[in-house]
Amino acid sequence: MIKPKALIIYLITGIIAIALFASFDAEFYFSYTDKLNLSDKMMRAAFTFDTETLTYSNQEDGSKADSYQLNDESSYVGDYKMILYYLDYMDYPDNDVFDSETQEAVQQYQNNKKLDPTGILDEQTMNALDNETPEYKLGQKGDAILKYQQILKALNYFPEETELNGTFGEETQLAVEQYQTKNTLTVTGTLNAQTQTSLNKNISEQVPAN
Repeated sequence: MIKPKALIIYLITGIIAIALFASFDAEFYFSYTDKLNLSDKMMRAAFTFDTETLTYSNQEDGSKADSYQLNDESSYVGDYKMILYYLDYMDYPDNDVFDSETQEAVQQYQNNKKLDPTGILDEQTMNALDNETPEYKLGQKGDAILKYQQILKALNYFPEETELNGTFGEETQLAVEQYQTKNTLTVTGTLNAQTQTSLNKNISEQVPAN
């Protein structure tokens, strides 16, 4: 037999749920149904229209936020820090935290691109960074460089015994220059947009279609 107190709680919860999903905000909550759980925090957020908590929970699951600012931490922040590093706005980043150096780099980038210099990674700034094609060069490092080292090695521009490490050293510069010469590209010794496009095209032609 259900105790009176428990019955009252069930009735109140049911009434709130009906009111909730009958409201104009129902569409919002339906969009988050796969993110909700029965924890006290999430139930309280659902029944008090706390959209900020619900949205934050969604971001914790790995989705991209509308903006990032000082002290935020996300793999997306790390990705944008790497782009800013390759564009020479900051030193090599070793974490995914939006720190003061990142804020300064973002602001400098925004100034140069004639964007509102807020120092915040807003949607407009992230879109601009997404459309960048950094020119990888001597002294830089990272996964993007490792990718092109692997392509150059697959195309026989590195000795077989070469161990690739994602660092753009003199051996990588020589391999890039040799590739550019053989493919009638401007010899810069850097992985510029033209060279990246050519490498991606050449390696795709080497890989048999499934």
